[in-house]
Amino acid sequence: MTFNFFKKKITDYKKDEELMIKIFGLLPKEFDYIFRQLNDGILTGVEKLNKEPYTNYTKFSLNVALLNQYEDKKGSFFQIRGIKIFDLDLAKFIDINIDIAYGLLIGYSTPAKEKINPDTTNIQVVGFYIKYFENDDFKNLSAILNKEEVKLLNAADVYEVALKGKKFYHLKDLEDGDFIGIDLDKRLYKITHDPFEIIELKGNISEII
Repeated sequence: MTFNFFKKKITDYKKDEELMIKIFGLLPKEFDYIFRQLNDGILTGVEKLNKEPYTNYTKFSLNVALLNQYEDKKGSFFQIRGIKIFDLDLAKFIDINIDIAYGLLIGYSTPAKEKINPDTTNIQVVGFYIKYFENDDFKNLSAILNKEEVKLLNAADVYEVALKGKKFYHLKDLEDGDFIGIDLDKRLYKITHDPFEIIELKGNISEII
């Protein structure tokens, strides 16, 4: 995966939160841990992404205290598929794919439509299924790190970013689209959105992450 763009966090996330609460309220009890997170107010914002490899994607920002409470560091990275929501504009059901990583709700995509207008009283979950997948970018980065450094990272946070003709790996979100990144020489950077800057940081992964 390669990203070469920034998106600022959108704080108007309540419709997305309502939709997720409705969906997880209908899913089996195996997903109660996500339902509890949502009702505790874990969501703090969203980013709307629409560029390969993510089409019509909504990425969630999470409350740090609740993230630490609910995160399962041994949890799998998977997607819940087969859920259908009724879109009022299209007057038909469309697919919604929901991503879970390390016990946390991280985002969803709606391949058929960018801006959805869901009827939250008309959701079908009977055909849901789970697709497990691995993060190739995390595998590539892990090849240049030692075991202790790899343990400090969340695989779901790692993806390749192309900036000014150079390859970086996203390691950790900060605020307003800023993040901590690393290059293939293991140099760490703070990469900011506004103003756009790539600032090399002193220290190693264990000190900064």
